[in-house]
Amino acid sequence: MTISYWKPGTPVVYRGVWRRKLWWATVVTVVQDDPELTVLYWPAGTPEKLPAERLSPRDLLSREQVELVDRPASAARVTPPRLGPAESRMSSSCTPVEVRGDC
Repeated sequence: MTISYWKPGTPVVYRGVWRRKLWWATVVTVVQDDPELTVLYWPAGTPEKLPAERLSPRDLLSREQVELVDRPASAARVTPPRLGPAESRMSSSCTPVEVRGDC
């Protein structure tokens, strides 16, 4: 299996998926991506898809997709770096996906 890495400056969609449901998403910029470290950045004001309201335990266990709404990021953020082999990063539930075309 060949693993590819993003170049610095590449916009990617960063999303949180749990129990096969999308919980949040935003577009971020790759700062660094290599076998040892992935760093993503998004400035304050970046549009984010977040749950419309605070979720209850019932919402978390439901099979229904949670309603997501657009909200601007309240502060600039940099992802905590993930250290270790690239294969361990691939199993994360928070996965960057390259932005293409009309995404």
